[in-house]
Amino acid sequence: MSSTKKITSFFVANSSVSSVEDKKAEAEPDKKKCRRTNPSPKTVKKWEDELKITLNTERDQDGNVCKMFCEICVEHRADQTSSFVTGCTSIKKESVKFHKESDCHKRAVDIKAAAQKKTANKPTPIQQSLMKLDEKAQDKLDKLFRTAYFIASHAKPFTDFAELCKLQNENGIDLGDTYINDKACVEFITHIAGCYFDDLKKILHDSPFLSIYCDGTTDNSNSEKECILVRAIDDFEPRNFFLKLVEPENTKADGILKAIDAAFDEFEMPDYKNKTIAMCSDGASVMMGGRNGVIQNIRETGNAPWILAIWCIAHRLELALKDCFKQEYLQTVVDVLTSIFYFYRGSSKRCKEAAEIAEVMDTHFTKPERCNGTRWVDHKLRAISKLIKNWKVLVMHMMNYAEDHSNGSEYRAKAKGILKKMMQFKFLWYIHFMKDLLGTISAVSLQFQREDLVLSSALTKVQSANESLHDLGQNDGENIQSFRNKLVGNVYEGETLHNVVDDVSLNNEKQRLVLSVTDCINVRLGNLNTDEMFVSCHVFDPKNWPDDQQGEALNIYGNGEIGILLNHFREPMLNAGVDENQVLNEWKYLKLYISRNQHFTGKNPLSIYKRISREDVDRKEFSNILLLIHLIGLYPLSNAECERCFSVMKRIKSDWRCSLSTERMDQLMRISIRDNEGFQPRRAVNRWWISGNSSKRPDVAPYGPRH
Repeated sequence: MSSTKKITSFFVANSSVSSVEDKKAEAEPDKKKCRRTNPSPKTVKKWEDELKITLNTERDQDGNVCKMFCEICVEHRADQTSSFVTGCTSIKKESVKFHKESDCHKRAVDIKAAAQKKTANKPTPIQQSLMKLDEKAQDKLDKLFRTAYFIASHAKPFTDFAELCKLQNENGIDLGDTYINDKACVEFITHIAGCYFDDLKKILHDSPFLSIYCDGTTDNSNSEKECILVRAIDDFEPRNFFLKLVEPENTKADGILKAIDAAFDEFEMPDYKNKTIAMCSDGASVMMGGRNGVIQNIRETGNAPWILAIWCIAHRLELALKDCFKQEYLQTVVDVLTSIFYFYRGSSKRCKEAAEIAEVMDTHFTKPERCNGTRWVDHKLRAISKLIKNWKVLVMHMMNYAEDHSNGSEYRAKAKGILKKMMQFKFLWYIHFMKDLLGTISAVSLQFQREDLVLSSALTKVQSANESLHDLGQNDGENIQSFRNKLVGNVYEGETLHNVVDDVSLNNEKQRLVLSVTDCINVRLGNLNTDEMFVSCHVFDPKNWPDDQQGEALNIYGNGEIGILLNHFREPMLNAGVDENQVLNEWKYLKLYISRNQHFTGKNPLSIYKRISREDVDRKEFSNILLLIHLIGLYPLSNAECERCFSVMKRIKSDWRCSLSTERMDQLMRISIRDNEGFQPRRAVNRWWISGNSSKRPDVAPYGPRH
């Protein structure tokens, strides 16, 4: 019983065991004191200098290095599993030395050297082999590429390439027998377009800002296409460039946005929204919608609220005329012009009869033109001009046609209806007045379609048009005077007109119409004078500056407007490296510099700032304010360039070439749009020569029939 222990004794601390553990703890050194600390960044920097390697580091809470990364290996990723790519935690000099001598680091160094060699345009072994080609072979390749360029720029089928080469051989130009086929032509065209692609890629990456144009249409294969253009700074001036032709997944906002993102991804610009300052469209709700439009989605997805949504001013001018024509007799004139167009469009017999009448009258019959298009003002002007020229011939033909019972009764009735309206005095007066009116507005429309259009010139043209319209309301235009000179009583060109109207009523009508047109234009284009993002840009035109070169007025002129622009475009300006604190100071001295130099007087603002930018490359006296000036020069005011691209597209993809893919269309359009800039084939030849895995053999004859 004496050996039996109570149960509570098991819960009492064993003094002997405790004392042994305490002694052991005292004998064991403090682990915290013996813990190995990571080296400092200064130590790692010494390793870098000694071993000649560049390291990036992460630091712990004590400020010491806890991870090391090899900069070259991370950038070129020769081996993604390497600890110096994922982060090496063994912070030792031996670890760095071992990594430098490893195969994966050596491969990364080789990749970097190859990239630098390519950037510096140093000849690679393949390019050196091209240099060893004799001049005759190079000249032959140049001619083949020029022939392929001709095929692309003139929208010829690829199968014509072999026939053109054959023709040149027959004319004594030796092109050899190699690469004389349509497949080689396609390959040559791919590399020609690739050279233009590379040029544009460099321009976009170098430009501090850009703006976007986007418009859609349907090609001859009834598939939807989106044409994307950009406006960027090239050689210190704004220029428009064809970016990409794409086929979106759908024509909704999300489909178009995906297509735009994919186009910029090809140019290695996933962050293009950070330097985009505006986007222009024709006013379609899918583009301009305030809630879910493409432009609004770009703002939200790119966190870029500064991007401006600009409605094409050329389209707005056309819509202003339509607004004016809705409730006026002008719409009746347009309807008659449309009826005349369709009356002759579908019948070669009627056109021939009218041409025969014109020949008897010793004049020429021009085929009537459609006037109810949806693009520009000029098509209405051309239709009215042809009607005035053809009026006598059309009247004679309509009379004969309506009296000839061999013609169908339905068409005879149409001829009588058209003739009845054409013989009205009011109709004749209106078409002559419309020619004067549209002549003034058409000049503005053509100005709005120019590539070098800037805000100051657009506003100046609108103001000039308002003055011309006011003068037209007070005085007869050139065509009204011509009408009155040919009018004898109620007889015009030998035909008696019906329902003559007195001059007082016509003058009142003319003044009312001119006032209506002016109001419609001012309503549609009014934001050019009211929106602060447009009004603020006017200060950069020297014509608007105060006259006193030494006074306080010039000194403070434009400061408020520049503040508005800086506040709105702060993020893209900072991304471009602008120092906000220097902008106003540079603006002050820039005004003095321009106003005191007589050679800038009367010059276009674009040419002025382009010259100053070239002079300032090394001096950097106005670098910050010039970036702001270049930014407002990129405002995309008109997407007429998109319409011209659609014309190129439809010329290339005709009814006979409906199988062309979107990628091939993009290449052909890229070449056709650049056609006026000339073509030097050597770059494209070099690009083709170093591409692909197989060697090029321009002097080796192809296989032929065996004998």
